Amino acid sequence: MIESPRALYNLPEIIQGVNGPKGIPFGPGDFAAAMEIRMTTIGGEAPNYGLMVAGKDGQRTFHPLDVFQPVQFQMTLMARTFGIRVMDGPYAMYRDAEGLAAASLRAAALGMDGKWAIHPEQVATINSAFTPADSTVTEAHEILDVLSKSSIGAAQFNGRMIDEASVRQAKAIICKVDMIRQRIPRSSQ
Repeated sequence: MIESPRALYNLPEIIQGVNGPKGIPFGPGDFAAAMEIRMTTIGGEAPNYGLMVAGKDGQRTFHPLDVFQPVQFQMTLMARTFGIRVMDGPYAMYRDAEGLAAASLRAAALGMDGKWAIHPEQVATINSAFTPADSTVTEAHEILDVLSKSSIGAAQFNGRMIDEASVRQAKAIICKVDMIRQRIPRSSQ
């Protein structure tokens, strides 16, 4: 579990040194404490960490940012480098479904594989965030179909160019949803 700056710094060696790790989880509470981040929640927002953004009317509004996003990205990068799973840590405000959904969607958008639940009521929200939407899966299949008919390795799809990178993206989405549906661990694929 990545709970300190030292663990994050040594993550490649940790992954390579452990005999067959299946994944790396994030511990945001301990990580925040080790970093001396001024927050008292686990997995939530750090007060005062954000940007002041001026609107069209000249009024400025504070927009919170995710203090853990750089850590989550680095962990996901290492997990993908070594072919293992990466899990986001818990969101301790278990009655805050909206905050949990936002945190889960951010982690899923970064490519993380899942998130710890600390309360049974969190499971459905987390599962929803990490499961590709039906429309996304349909589009992935359509991309594969369009490119399979192309003789030049690229094609137009809904106003954008698609190519081999699009194939890899589509296959990753389809693979993820298939694993979720079958509940097969990534390492068995």
